[in-house]
Amino acid sequence: MPIPLLSELGDEWVSDGGTWTQPFPYGELAHLIIPHNTVLELWTGNEVRWEAQTQDINRLAEVLKTREIEYVLSELVLELKLY
Repeated sequence: MPIPLLSELGDEWVSDGGTWTQPFPYGELAHLIIPHNTVLELWTGNEVRWEAQTQDINRLAEVLKTREIEYVLSELVLELKLY
C-alpha cells in the first residue's frame, strides 16, 4: 500500500477515505513497512486497471535521519518500528 498523500495527514491521524481507505490514529501505528514499489488498483466505473508506482524511500530515509528517527532501509523496503 502506498504512503498516504500529504493532504491526507492530519495532526493526530491519517484521514478517512484516502489512500489507506480508513482513518488510522498515529498512536495506534506500531510498525510500518513502506515498499519501494507498489501497485495501485484504480477503478473507473466498473472497470479496473493496475498501475505500478515507485516510492522514493531513499528520500524518506534522508528526512528520517535528519530528524533522528530510527529506521531500517533495504533495496525493497523502508521499515519503521514505532513501539
